[in-house]
Amino acid sequence: MRNRALRNVGWLALTYLVALRPAIAGDRPSVPKEYDRFFVQYKDDRSLPERILNELGFSLQDVGRSYALVAGIGSYPKMDALHTKLPPAYEDINHMAKYFKEVEYFDEIVVLKDSDMNYSNLAFFLQSYFPEQLRSHPKSRFIFAYSGHGMKDPESSKGYLLTSDAETLTDKRHGLDLEIVRTLMDGIIRDGYHTLALINACHSGAFLRRVSFGGKPLKPKKPGAHVLVCGGVDELGYHIPSVGTGSVFFEKILAGLGGIADTYPKETDGDGMITFDELATYVIQEVRFSTDSDANPIAGDISPHGSAGSIFFLNREHFAKEGAISNWKPAKGTTFGENSPTDQTLIAPNTELQDIFSLSERDRPASELRSILSGFQITLQRAGFYEGSADGIPGPKTKAAILQWQKTYRLSETGDLTEETTRSLKEADLEPPASLTEETTASSKQVDPGPPANKNTTARKEPVRRSPQPSPPPSDSDVSIPWGKAHPRINKAVISPYDSNAVVDASSSDRGDILYCPTTHKPFRNPWKR
Repeated sequence: MRNRALRNVGWLALTYLVALRPAIAGDRPSVPKEYDRFFVQYKDDRSLPERILNELGFSLQDVGRSYALVAGIGSYPKMDALHTKLPPAYEDINHMAKYFKEVEYFDEIVVLKDSDMNYSNLAFFLQSYFPEQLRSHPKSRFIFAYSGHGMKDPESSKGYLLTSDAETLTDKRHGLDLEIVRTLMDGIIRDGYHTLALINACHSGAFLRRVSFGGKPLKPKKPGAHVLVCGGVDELGYHIPSVGTGSVFFEKILAGLGGIADTYPKETDGDGMITFDELATYVIQEVRFSTDSDANPIAGDISPHGSAGSIFFLNREHFAKEGAISNWKPAKGTTFGENSPTDQTLIAPNTELQDIFSLSERDRPASELRSILSGFQITLQRAGFYEGSADGIPGPKTKAAILQWQKTYRLSETGDLTEETTRSLKEADLEPPASLTEETTASSKQVDPGPPANKNTTARKEPVRRSPQPSPPPSDSDVSIPWGKAHPRINKAVISPYDSNAVVDASSSDRGDILYCPTTHKPFRNPWKR
């Protein structure tokens, strides 16, 4: 009898999710035009007939719809260079949106990214649109997921989510008070059946009003509202490359939802359903371990009268083993902690691909931007700065290579394709060594994996450059010391008269009239100092 009851609970989880899977993709939400672009998923039909639900002991009245608001900020253009970009936040946004769409079959997914993550848009979706949807579709679930910078006011101990206009990590003037964000969700909590907030930001513990998690077991068929934050009011959020490309918090959430958090009952290795209790227990334990307890996630009950139940998730791996459904195919989704080589266009309209380009280039189609970036990656390979794949996908290695190029040619060191950097790369005329050409071909299907763990152990390949144009004839007084040759493509670069492969950067004002060949160490005259 117990095993049968467990199977029924598992099938309830499967029914709860699969019954919501929509079949029609062409419908659009009934919202003002300015909000329509934020929907990355909207479907308004059900693919499972009511007859099948009846055979399982349920009806359409037992299940509602699934809604998600995924928000975050990975670009803070007004901050100093060290804090301008927050790539792990972009990873969290992409990973969670993909998970809700491709694993949990959410009906509607809204993404607010960078400057779109502001009070006006939050208020519309949290106070107006989603509460109305939840009232129209009883027993529905709603999830709010956020990743970005946060701060704490030292005087009031209030926590804030920093907007993209923030100028420093303590710019309260450009922050959203977490108490206000919590108030904006009151309608969601009131009208939703299962509600969950997942917040990754420094000092995110300020979102909580009370912590009553860990009492009696929560029943999946009962209503409930909960929050899981990455740490306490005085704690920071973390990104650890060895854990994954996103934040530690969301990497562990996704790992738990992958099936490892499905621990009850122990004797059957889980029941196919991941409850909030199970997920929170796993995430709290794992984040503490990964950060040496510097970050301690907190789970809390945000229902005004206490929750009798909670949201739950499908352990897809469990049902795939039983042959009930297909497993989540890596080709259709993102492996946790890695970039996806197949779908870089889920988040619109601003993507990390667009962000690496200057503003004047961002209106180009994504396919064209990828083609341009791929060409620049090849140039960086030939210059010996980049050893990744020329796949047109921006990653840590690409950013590091661009930065090295900028340092070498005395350009603004941003790591992005600024207008002057783009112009410099287009003017470069470099041929690849044979070995590098072979490696590029062999690795053309790999995703940019990021910089090597130990930069000191990886030797940079020297570029092979085309034969330069003839050097200017020296005057009679210069016979003893030959002239250098101005590089025909790269401004302020000089080719040694002794070695056509030896290039000296002559752009710095401290370069004198005499330069020295890097390979022969013989002197020659700087053509830029005539």
